[in-house]
Amino acid sequence: DASDKENIVPNQVLAKDPMVENTGTNDAFVFMKVSIPKASVKIAEADGTVSGPVLQELFDYSIDSGWVQISKQEGTDNNTYVYAYAANGKCVSLAADASTPVLFKNGEIKFRNVVEGQLGSDVTIPVTAYGIQTENLGSSGSTAPADVWAVLSGQISE
Repeated sequence: DASDKENIVPNQVLAKDPMVENTGTNDAFVFMKVSIPKASVKIAEADGTVSGPVLQELFDYSIDSGWVQISKQEGTDNNTYVYAYAANGKCVSLAADASTPVLFKNGEIKFRNVVEGQLGSDVTIPVTAYGIQTENLGSSGSTAPADVWAVLSGQISE
């Protein structure tokens, strides 16, 4: 519901529950790319003091079990992460018509305790899902998340 994401306040917990559903006919290895916005902002500490401004991510979150971070790209306006649906160092196959667990633990993210009046525009967290068949992934046959992502990302045109 978009209405709960308007006029957010510091430390507000927001619902954010992306997951991947395999709507294809083949089993797939799946990934999510997430961009977390950053800004140079002042933060109110628990004791009421103010720190910063410091360039930092605007949201706190944890990743749910079943997902593994495989990369982080630092940017000026955001940090972009890639997560694999994986366990024990290997991608987990997602069967046709099956769904992954949500990416963010408890389906929630929390807006940092940003001192008000510092952000003048909309703040978004884009999430993009990707999938690739589990069979015939190349000569190595590796199912390590970074190896499968290397094959898949070579096929993506963004």
